[in-house]
Amino acid sequence: LFPPTTIMLSEMNMRHLLCATIFVLLIGAGQLWAQTYPVVANLVMPFPHSPFLFDYYEPGATNMQVTVQLNDFTGANQRVKLQFEIGDGNLELRTKANFTPPGGILLTPGVPLLLQGSDLFDALNTNSLDIQGLNVSAFNQNGGQIPEGQYEFCVRILDYQSGKELSLPACANVFVQYEVPPVLVTPVCASYLARSSPQSIQFSWQVAGMGQPSF
Repeated sequence: LFPPTTIMLSEMNMRHLLCATIFVLLIGAGQLWAQTYPVVANLVMPFPHSPFLFDYYEPGATNMQVTVQLNDFTGANQRVKLQFEIGDGNLELRTKANFTPPGGILLTPGVPLLLQGSDLFDALNTNSLDIQGLNVSAFNQNGGQIPEGQYEFCVRILDYQSGKELSLPACANVFVQYEVPPVLVTPVCASYLARSSPQSIQFSWQVAGMGQPSF
């Protein structure tokens, strides 16, 4: 049997070793947490939140706004590209890893750049996406429509050539809901319309949902 003094010293050494190990791990985690990126991105998605991807990258669209700023003042302008990720826990749409848009996006140090509408076309159109958890053919036939539900939209800024991540992901949580069709007010269903020449029938309707009518 070992004497009590030897056992106590062994236990103390084990405690010291354990404390030193934890200390080293905490330092490593702190360094990882403190990692900085040269680009800062911000994603804002104003209402309404359409289930059709086209509504986010069509010309003039403002319901997805990506603000990007290069904060590295040690170099010159930098060419970048976007990588989107959209998911609800069951399905995922992600910009392809080998995606390389023509020309890319040029960032100037210290100058914020707002991207929206057609600026997002290259990274968001269905030809640029890897799709999981969704029938691709049905998705394309439905005009790029995703199911209703709670989604997380994220965007990362990547180096144009290497694909290296230059920013933390910028994310927004949104609830995607299908619009309720408008309700016809006049003419009343099954009502009689007098014939006239030329024939002119005035239709009026009431928006049933909370979105903006687009007709």
